[in-house]
Amino acid sequence: MSKKVNVDKVMDDIVYIQNQIDGLNMLLVQKKQTMAKYFEASGEKSISNDDCTVYVQERTTVDYDVDAIMDAVPKDLTDQFVNKSYAVSDWKQFVAFMKKHGISGKDLKPYISVSREVDKKALSKLYEQKKISINDLEGCYDVHVTKSVALRLKDAKREISLT
Repeated sequence: MSKKVNVDKVMDDIVYIQNQIDGLNMLLVQKKQTMAKYFEASGEKSISNDDCTVYVQERTTVDYDVDAIMDAVPKDLTDQFVNKSYAVSDWKQFVAFMKKHGISGKDLKPYISVSREVDKKALSKLYEQKKISINDLEGCYDVHVTKSVALRLKDAKREISLT
């Protein structure tokens, strides 16, 4: 004997549960904002009770200005941490040009676009090896710090981010 499922009831349950989740998420955002204001006003970085610790978590993002780096840092170093990718912007003209002329980087340059990006791991390695310093990169990057409120339960071995 198979059991019948009331699809309308299941759909109503889904809507009800989703509304509950949305409401709890809104409540969580409000509580996080309250904690963020408390931390900002008090200057504290964390508070605890018997169940948990709530704390400010900071993440740093560094955005590099690759063109400024290319101007400020010697080529032998930039070759070690700046990745380049090349793309032909007009393939038909490129092929026609190659047929007419010999292959030379200078001649092909107008038809090729170069994309550069900093390899952060390679740059970090050069910094650790003292081959490049923060002073060498001065004016070549922006730093952004993102603060969020996080929760660590005391009786659990897990951490829950509240952002």
